Amino acid sequence: MLALVYCAQLLTQRNWLCAVLVFGATAVLAAVLWRGRGRPGHATPHRLRLCGDGTLHIFKTDGHVVRARIHTCSVRLGRCWLLVVVTEAGALQRLLLGPGNLQAAQLAALGRWLRRPPADPFRLR
Repeated sequence: MLALVYCAQLLTQRNWLCAVLVFGATAVLAAVLWRGRGRPGHATPHRLRLCGDGTLHIFKTDGHVVRARIHTCSVRLGRCWLLVVVTEAGALQRLLLGPGNLQAAQLAALGRWLRRPPADPFRLR
């Protein structure tokens, strides 16, 4: 919005070339931002299912289920967990889980599950 006001100011000063350049740059940036916000692969995680073999399933709000494994750089941050997961496609996703989005019993179960040794020593957990 501020870029469009600046473009109008340039037009009132009869600086046509800079006004066209500012307007074009604003339009391109708006198109890129608008296109990037609706990608189906970036839906919000809704639910996690922890499996006994060290993997987990991420159920997203758009209905997709992503199978992943927990990366070793996941860390406990006070009462929260920052989980870094690697999907089957090799993409990294970060999930912040804590008292704000989990009940106390679920958070304790997650902590116990994360502290246990991996089932296969050659796999990332």
